[in-house]
Amino acid sequence: MIKSNLKEIIGVRIKIYRKEKKISQQALADAIDVDRCTITNIENGKQNFSIDKLIAIASFLDVEMSKLTDIKQNECGNCGQIIYKACVSDPNDTH
Repeated sequence: MIKSNLKEIIGVRIKIYRKEKKISQQALADAIDVDRCTITNIENGKQNFSIDKLIAIASFLDVEMSKLTDIKQNECGNCGQIIYKACVSDPNDTH
């Protein structure tokens, strides 16, 4: 399901940037006014979230929204591979 894949891809990207900046799930949760379990679920692609929350996350992580949401249509077809690549790739890579 494409919707689920999108949540997973965005969640993994949030996790990558959060860890890169050495920010805990609790600190991010506090900043956007949710509990830590919500952040865990977002990062694992199991939680729906609003655009407002996504904007708040991007702002707190000091990351452009496009870094979290720029997903090519063919990426959704093989989410497992994309998540693996996102985990092992440099999140600052613009390619």
